[in-house]
Amino acid sequence: MGKEFLEASQSAGSTLAEINGLGIFVRDPEAGLIDFPAQREGEEIFLCFRLGEDAVAWWHPVDTGFSGRQPL
Repeated sequence: MGKEFLEASQSAGSTLAEINGLGIFVRDPEAGLIDFPAQREGEEIFLCFRLGEDAVAWWHPVDTGFSGRQPL
C-alpha cells in the first residue's frame, strides 16, 4: 500500500500543478471548487465553479473567496 499511495500522491500533485499551469486555481479538490482569473468592468476577479453546478455562473473579487460569490 505504501508504494501505491506514494505513486498516487505524486500523480495527483503533478496533475494539480498542470491545472495550475493553465491558470486554474484548485481551491478545494474534495469539493471540486475551482477559480478562473478574469476581468469584470476593468477589475480583476475570479470566475468560480463548484462540482455539481451546471455551468460557471458565479464570480467573486480576488480578495473575498467563496464567501463573496455573486451570480454573473
